[in-house]
Amino acid sequence: MLDDTEGRAGGKFAIADPTPLHVVTDYEESNSDVHALHDFFETVLSPDGTWLGIAYQQNVGQHPFEDNEEQRYIKFVRGNLML
Repeated sequence: MLDDTEGRAGGKFAIADPTPLHVVTDYEESNSDVHALHDFFETVLSPDGTWLGIAYQQNVGQHPFEDNEEQRYIKFVRGNLML
C-alpha cells in the first residue's frame, strides 16, 4: 500500500474523532489569517515500515493570556501498519 501512488490499494480507515482540529474564528476570517493551516500534522514512518506516527495540533479555545490566539495542544498517535 505504501508504494501505491494511484490510491487503488484501499485500506481500513475510519474517523476516530469527529471533533474538528480547528474552527476559523471571526478574527482569522476578517484578517485573512491562515496561520492555523500550516502546522497541523507531522508524520514519521518507522525505518522498517511497520508503524506510522502522527503528531497533530488541536486548538481548544481562546488562549488565557494572548489576544486573538487559541490554546493549542500537541497530540501524538502511533499505529502499526499491517502490510
